[in-house]
Amino acid sequence: MNARGAIHVATLAVALLIAIGCAIVPSAYRLDLWKTAWVVSEVDGTPLPGTTSITFNEDEVENKATVRTPCGTRQVDWDLDTDGNEISLGDARLIEQLDCTSEQQAADAAFFAALEGVEEWTVQDDNHVQFSGTKDLSLVRQP
Repeated sequence: MNARGAIHVATLAVALLIAIGCAIVPSAYRLDLWKTAWVVSEVDGTPLPGTTSITFNEDEVENKATVRTPCGTRQVDWDLDTDGNEISLGDARLIEQLDCTSEQQAADAAFFAALEGVEEWTVQDDNHVQFSGTKDLSLVRQP
């Protein structure tokens, strides 16, 4: 084999190793939640009325997230488990209550029930993640 052929084989081998490595790394390892903000676009495929967002804090020691809904703001403790795709979210503590319609209150209650049931998360791409558990929550990264 000449030098040009050896370089070609080496390039293919590196590309194959990268592809295999990406395939066996859990998708959650490909994205860090710290210091990110997300809009919850859907719960089980149904769009939420108004805007609901989750902002993961900038402190990697205390895992707290701020959740804003049309009915108010709450703080949630969260933790990633060691295998990279499990996530746990604690009880949502009320920070600020806003006036909202009965439809928004019902959506708010359903959203927080779904959030408490989250067990796993997957990265669909750099701007889309999904939380799964009792319900599926689709999140889109905020700029």
